[in-house]
Amino acid sequence: MLWIGLISYVMVVMAEDVGSCIGLPLEVMGVTVLAIGTSIPDAVSSLLVARDGHGDMALSSSIGSNVFDVTFGLPIPWLLKTLVYEPAKGNGVTSIQITGNGIIVQLLTLMAMVAIVVLSVHFYGWQISKPLGLLYFALYALFIVEAVCLAQNVFGENVL
Repeated sequence: MLWIGLISYVMVVMAEDVGSCIGLPLEVMGVTVLAIGTSIPDAVSSLLVARDGHGDMALSSSIGSNVFDVTFGLPIPWLLKTLVYEPAKGNGVTSIQITGNGIIVQLLTLMAMVAIVVLSVHFYGWQISKPLGLLYFALYALFIVEAVCLAQNVFGENVL
């Protein structure tokens, strides 16, 4: 866990520096470079077990990884930040403000994509196939375009 934490920290710092050098905001670097960088090991392991005929194991690995990210990867750093770096002042409450243009739009888009994934797998008879993979790749590309446009204020300054 210590090595993963250290390497993750270095990856985030380097992504911030690269984004700063090429003029991309942190939000864009987060949903592109960091998200892809953290998903590649999961994708490779899923690919390897799927090739051995264990598609259910590959899908479970992918879902489990994301559940772990949401239930451990987000709350633990936030908890540490509120306990160690910014402990509660007079009222006993410490909060972390999440900012970003269009964060509600991105959240709704991700929720819609979850529904699309479940419906598309059902539509394809619970079989993972090349057209399904292409659909997911196209959906991810659309999400990246949306995230970059929102971060660059293409749709305006105060999008949900």
